[in-house]
Amino acid sequence: MSAIDPASGTFHIDKRVPVALIVTIALQTAAGIWWAASVQAAQEQALVDAKRLETRVDRIEAARDDLNTRVIRIEEKLVGQTDMLQRILRSVETRPSDVR
Repeated sequence: MSAIDPASGTFHIDKRVPVALIVTIALQTAAGIWWAASVQAAQEQALVDAKRLETRVDRIEAARDDLNTRVIRIEEKLVGQTDMLQRILRSVETRPSDVR
C-alpha cells in the first residue's frame, strides 16, 4: 500500500490504496477534532456557570448573615418589650383597687 521510493527516498502511497479509505480517515480525524472542540466549549461553559453560581451563593450568604443579625436585634427588642410589659402589668396589679 505504501512504501519508501528507493530512487528518491521519499514516502508515497501506493495507487492501490482506495480513495474511500483516505476519505474515511480524513472524516474521522475531522470528527475527532470537532468532538474535542465541543468538549472544550462545554467545559468552558461549565466553568462560567460555576463562577456565576459561586457569586450567587456569596450574595445569598451575605443576605443570610444580614437577616441573622436583624433577627437577633428583633429578638433583643422583643425581650426588652416583654420586660417592659411585665413591669407595667405588675404596676397595674399592685395599684389599689379603689381607683375605678
